[in-house]
Amino acid sequence: MRILRFLPLCLLAACANNAKFEKADGVFVDGYLGPSWTNDSKIETTIPGTGAVDTEPSYDRTPVWGGRVGYWFGGEGTPVGIAVDGSSYMADGQGSNDVQITPISLLMMLRAPLIQSDDYPAGRLQPYVGVGPSVGIVRASYNLGFGQTFRDSDTPVGLDARGGLTFLITPNFGIFGEYRYNQFRADWRETIIGTGPVRVDSTLASQQALFGVTFRF
Repeated sequence: MRILRFLPLCLLAACANNAKFEKADGVFVDGYLGPSWTNDSKIETTIPGTGAVDTEPSYDRTPVWGGRVGYWFGGEGTPVGIAVDGSSYMADGQGSNDVQITPISLLMMLRAPLIQSDDYPAGRLQPYVGVGPSVGIVRASYNLGFGQTFRDSDTPVGLDARGGLTFLITPNFGIFGEYRYNQFRADWRETIIGTGPVRVDSTLASQQALFGVTFRF
């Protein structure tokens, strides 16, 4: 995922060396960052000999970064596209309860062409939405409260839904703002010495305000 941090800079350098821009349709590559809020959610911890214990930690706001590669189908001005999106963020909970979340999403995209012209056949201003399944690499670290720390990872399938607005500065380069909603139901299990098999379940729902750049080819 580290390569996504440098991809926008490489693409910007490539566009700077290209004297002639192409039409704003076909392949697109986006990079973004912003704040993420993970909703307070119930955590059910099952420990041998004590049964299930429910807690509801609060999560602090944390940064999120990521990128996506996609394609608009059907020629100039098409409203339908598809994209693969990858990102990373933390659900930073109180009391040493932390979850690292890395979603990889397959998105069906729809856009509306506004302010169209010969140079911008798909519109210079483009409201869009995207939705699809997301596979999350979800790593948890929870303080069990009796001198033991629970650590495990899970790969649940969840939901990724988003909507945003793109403004093209040139036919090949633009900026965008986006709202995103992610949800995963994770099930972690670990055998702790002196305690036995421990199971932790939680539904993690996150909301994000994203700001980024887009390159069109």
